[in-house]
Amino acid sequence: MALTVRAIQTLIDLAENKMSEMVAFDRDDRKEIAVLKQCVEELHHLRSTPHRPLLPHRPRDITNV
Repeated sequence: MALTVRAIQTLIDLAENKMSEMVAFDRDDRKEIAVLKQCVEELHHLRSTPHRPLLPHRPRDITNV
């Protein structure tokens, strides 16, 4: 299943918003922040990779055609 560019950007925004609200109190918090940073990097890479089958928008439902 391919993700749309809009979906990837939304996921990036959600992860970045969560990171901006987090305060690292302990090791588990620091691990979660590191995981979120890695996710954001992977999503940026996915969004910018021309080889991935990214859809410019959500495909129409063609079952009723």
